[in-house]
Amino acid sequence: MKTKLSVCSLRKLACVALGASAFTAVQAQNPGSGSTQAGLLGERYFGVTFDYVTFDAPAVNDGFGASFELNYPISNGVDLVAAYSYLGNDLDIDFNGSPVGADLDQHSLFVGTRLHTPLGPGRGFATAGFGLAKLGVDIPGLGDDSETESYYLIGAGYELPVGDRLAFTPFVTWSDFFDSDLDAGAVTYGTDVEFRFEGSVSLIGSLWVDDDSNKGVSAGMVFRF
Repeated sequence: MKTKLSVCSLRKLACVALGASAFTAVQAQNPGSGSTQAGLLGERYFGVTFDYVTFDAPAVNDGFGASFELNYPISNGVDLVAAYSYLGNDLDIDFNGSPVGADLDQHSLFVGTRLHTPLGPGRGFATAGFGLAKLGVDIPGLGDDSETESYYLIGAGYELPVGDRLAFTPFVTWSDFFDSDLDAGAVTYGTDVEFRFEGSVSLIGSLWVDDDSNKGVSAGMVFRF
């Protein structure tokens, strides 16, 4: 029973991470296929980032993970997105008066659509999709347990190019589980940065904070194909 309750208490934290990882380094100007300018919208690419998350809760230790994403345009201004992310961290809990460390794991799979259009000097965009999240906890000597829940995500933002190689993209997302009894919705605010090298490779990064003061940072690469 203690293990089951530990998993349930992670739902809010999981939704926070989902809201950020689904938006990491996926917004940018749409310069057109074959362009050497910074910009990922309307481009076919595969991206990978390494993620660090700090939680505003004394018992929850910092988390480390990785995210993988595939973007595929299907028409002008419409992209399909598929992403997988993993986050692992530890939880310090009290069990019958004794401190116990629990290992936490979160796996999530997201599929969505991104709409984008020129707006002033940059591009506005909106994203919507759904996914599955598997939340697991392992308490040494007490056992392990896991739950799989479905969730949805919606978001919007604006990409502002700075020259040919650099782009900044502020964004906001709302993510929640479909089960209304979980009450784990999270609003996440952040900014993405892209620096494009010569050719098809870009360096990407992201900073975000949610409505509970949890924070995250990501860094990685994008490869166009």
